[in-house]
Amino acid sequence: MADQFSPEETLEKAAPLASEIRYQAIFEQAAGGIVHCSLDGHFIKINESFADFVGYKREELQPLGCAAVTFPEDVDEDLIGIEKLLSGEFSRYERDKRFVRKDGTVVWGHVTMSLMLDEAGQPVELLAVIQNIHDRKMAEEALAESEHHHRVIFENSPLGMIRFDAEGTIRDCNAKFIQLAGASREKLIGFNTARQSSPKMQAALRKALAGEPSVYEGEYTSITGGKSACLRVVFNPVTPGESPSAVIATLEDIASRRLAEETIERRILSLTQPLDNTPGIAFEDLFNLEEIQRLQNEFSGATGVASIITRTDGSPITKPSNFTRLCRDIIRKSPKGWSNCCASDAALGRLSKEGPLVQPCLSGGLWDAGAGISVGGHHIANWLIGQVRDETQSEAKIRNYAREIEVDEDEAAEAFLEVPVMSQHRFETVSRALYTLANRLSTSAYHNVLQARFIAEIKEKEDKLRESENRLRFALEGANDGLWDANLPAATVYFSERSHEILGFCPEERNSLMNDWKSLVHPDDFQQTWEKIVDHFKKQSAILRIEHRLRMKNGEWKWVLTRGKVVEWGNGRARRMTGTLTDIDQRKKIEETQLFLLERYRAGSGEDFFHPLASFLAGLLQMDCVCIDRLEGDKLHARTVAVYFDGDFVENISYALQDTPCGQAVGKTICCYERDVRRLFPRDAVLQKMIAESYVGTTLWDSRGRAIGLIAVIGRKPLLNPELAESILKLVAIRAAGELERRAAEDEKILLQTQLMQAQKMESVGRLAGGVAHDFNNMLGVILGHVELAQEQLDNRSPLYLDLQEVKKAAERSAALTRQLLAFARKQTISPKVLDLNETVEGLLKMLRRLIGEDIDLAWLPGQGLWPVKIDPTQVDQILANLTVNSRDAIQGVGRISIETGNVTLDEEYCAEHAGFVPGCYVMLSVSDNGCGMDREIREHIFEPFFTTKETGKGTGLGLATIYGIVKQNGGFVNVYSEPGQGTTFRLYLQKHADKSSVVDPESIAATAKPGRETILMVEDEPSILQLGKRMLELLGYQVLAASGPVEALLMAEHFPGEIHLLLTDVVMPEMNGRDLARRLLSLYPGIKRLFMSGYTADVIAHHGVLDEGVRFIQKPFSKAELSIKIREVLDAR
Repeated sequence: MADQFSPEETLEKAAPLASEIRYQAIFEQAAGGIVHCSLDGHFIKINESFADFVGYKREELQPLGCAAVTFPEDVDEDLIGIEKLLSGEFSRYERDKRFVRKDGTVVWGHVTMSLMLDEAGQPVELLAVIQNIHDRKMAEEALAESEHHHRVIFENSPLGMIRFDAEGTIRDCNAKFIQLAGASREKLIGFNTARQSSPKMQAALRKALAGEPSVYEGEYTSITGGKSACLRVVFNPVTPGESPSAVIATLEDIASRRLAEETIERRILSLTQPLDNTPGIAFEDLFNLEEIQRLQNEFSGATGVASIITRTDGSPITKPSNFTRLCRDIIRKSPKGWSNCCASDAALGRLSKEGPLVQPCLSGGLWDAGAGISVGGHHIANWLIGQVRDETQSEAKIRNYAREIEVDEDEAAEAFLEVPVMSQHRFETVSRALYTLANRLSTSAYHNVLQARFIAEIKEKEDKLRESENRLRFALEGANDGLWDANLPAATVYFSERSHEILGFCPEERNSLMNDWKSLVHPDDFQQTWEKIVDHFKKQSAILRIEHRLRMKNGEWKWVLTRGKVVEWGNGRARRMTGTLTDIDQRKKIEETQLFLLERYRAGSGEDFFHPLASFLAGLLQMDCVCIDRLEGDKLHARTVAVYFDGDFVENISYALQDTPCGQAVGKTICCYERDVRRLFPRDAVLQKMIAESYVGTTLWDSRGRAIGLIAVIGRKPLLNPELAESILKLVAIRAAGELERRAAEDEKILLQTQLMQAQKMESVGRLAGGVAHDFNNMLGVILGHVELAQEQLDNRSPLYLDLQEVKKAAERSAALTRQLLAFARKQTISPKVLDLNETVEGLLKMLRRLIGEDIDLAWLPGQGLWPVKIDPTQVDQILANLTVNSRDAIQGVGRISIETGNVTLDEEYCAEHAGFVPGCYVMLSVSDNGCGMDREIREHIFEPFFTTKETGKGTGLGLATIYGIVKQNGGFVNVYSEPGQGTTFRLYLQKHADKSSVVDPESIAATAKPGRETILMVEDEPSILQLGKRMLELLGYQVLAASGPVEALLMAEHFPGEIHLLLTDVVMPEMNGRDLARRLLSLYPGIKRLFMSGYTADVIAHHGVLDEGVRFIQKPFSKAELSIKIREVLDAR
């Protein structure tokens, strides 16, 4: 995929890039718009992204100016920004602005603008990068509008409102709460109610902070403001069910409501208590005081007397009516006068059967009268009248009384003259009317009590009935049952609301259920249903009990348990029957699922499981699509193992999990979307195509708790019973996971068998290569040796010399081909050293750059703190040379190759998913390119010898086979990641070497060829090699003892009079191998040095080609120079 650049990266990369080609690629591939403008605002260059953003074609935009696509109100600000760029005030100018598209719509973009300078540093163009932020702006505006709307509601609410944070601290509050608290907003914000309020309020708030709604009702005293109130506070968590949660609280002042409730409660209690307990009854509990006050005022107005109703102790119940100034403002204002008034009122308020009590007031002597009011013989109040005078009262008496109670006598005398004058006879007539009225009030009070008791008794009975009904309803609701009641003569059935719910009907559709109940029963179940009903009518069963299927509104069938009993008989026939409906659909379908799983278990593991399972789930859950998937190793992709869609199976596919509900389901026991699933996942093409509405998925886990697969069911209708779908999927998931794991084990077994066969095949090739190499290398050695000796005797300009040179080249190519074959078969003899891989690679970079050419970038990304590895440095050369050449050949034109190193630890879980890998610490060497890539079929064969995709003559097919052999020979692994068109990455994992102290200097100086004078015993069973070797050594100055086999060599050594310094021996010989010969010679010459030679090692002196410590070896065929250097290296070693 092409690289995508952010606007900032684009802006910084554009100017300094030296290559116009590279900049053009960035310009065209950028995710955001890029525009070059003249300093006066005309377009010079526009990329495709910007043209798409404003809805034009590039050729349409070119003649237009920037202002033509800028929102008019934003043009001036652009001009100001450009002026500041030109003046040097800004080096870069950024802003959010609006653009006008071709169709007239307005979109938002974020613009980053800078100047492009010429070589003299003068501005020549404007460079602008535009990022599409329209969706973000629209979301911000919608959010701001929503926040404003909620703020208005919050501030103007008639209830107090508080926003608490998750710790119980007030973060915001409205004006109503400020009023209730009596404190300023500044004092309230930051106050922690969870720690500093009353214990009950703290408990209610903490409950809400834990995610559960709560209510506090009671007295509240503001600590910050000191104001008290009676409040109802409702605490609602912002995120219910989560802890901790922020909280929104609403507060209501309920003082008035509480007072009214207490008054009503007290009145009801008084009215409903027994008549023999009347001492607890008060006047105000029996009457509406507003109506009594109005009656009292009308009586006083009609008769001209003062009037008041008091308790039996003289304290007032009603407000005074028509009181005189003398009594109201003078006598009753004096403490002595007030005391005398109360005593006089109490004396007047006695119950009397003869009539009202009429007498002068004990406080001033004016005429007063009173009548008692009772209920059930209990004295509850007095109705008093008076404050009139006749000829028996005088001014002098009032003056004397004024002095007695210590008030102003002149004022008292003046007020006395204002008192109404009424004859004693007239006053007594008014008093008798009062007495009659008081008796009527007593009678009314008695009737009120009787009525209240009657109402209370009825209410008590209703409450008991309601409680009984509620107990039945709660029991049915707890059992989740519905009720039915059948009128058998009328052949109709009443169904309760819950019964409607069970069958998917609305309560308004009750006629659909009542008119023809027979049509509700499944045809297959009707016979047994009718037989059980008849048996119950015949009294052969005490309770009717039937499990059968009933038709739902949507036409589907649901399993229900019907229970009932005849409750009314007439003339020996059942007339009425009632009972319950229980939804047992989930239970029956779970039983059906268990039966299916049992049958599949009995069928055995050889039968296909997933296709029958997919078909079964689709029918059982009434879903349109069921897919069962196996997760790929990266957990980002899945491959279906069974797909059942619209009644048929479809071909299995691999797909990416991103942007699908299956991607959300991975790792979860259940992932459920009851509706709108295709709107939630708009990029899922399958959901869009099938117009999916609902989805339920579950993860399949293996025995080690790892996610290995998925089961998903998808429907075109909303999911009506998610609990059933979840239960069924959980039930089948265990068996499906086991089956998927069993399949994976079988696949792994097949893979291991294939790998074993491949390994055996490779081992056979290796043995063949080793056998051929021994003889082939001997012949090549003779050819090369004699060519070299012949060339030494010729002038290098001689035609014969040149002919011999071509022979030499052909022989060397043949030897190289043999070495590659041996490397693949792990028969190549190596001398591993402890290396710092970073240093080794760095030493090869110059050579690798020459190999790949100038059009391809070589990126070197060394890992930090790299662990040491033990490997032959020449093998690292082979690996990198082969991989970089392959990458070069895969790139057409300009490209990039990256070499990377790093430390990697492979755990058991990773190795379980990657066959052949072993847990441990490794150094990773990676070579990647952005070339043409490979498909799966090619990837499966790339390590086979002689397999190549190159043209004939352009490759031997041994390059990657060699790499594979080298990595395996060194105890490592190799992984390949490649897709057509996406490039290729090879990752090689080499074992970490434990001892870093043994790392060698990669630049150690190799020994140079030197002549010698020592004695060498050469042993070789091939005569031509023996003759050639003896001649080479003698030309180098050595004394040579040549033996054609081990026995002859031992005899020579026993009889040789001088010292033998070096044994040069073939490894594989008929009589004994070279190692055993060397061991025998050590007894004769303890200090003898040893150098082995062979076309391959045959595990005699090496294990899998790795030389034992201290053993020296030279690979056949070799040149005279190579032999000279190796001999000096062995002889000069200490």
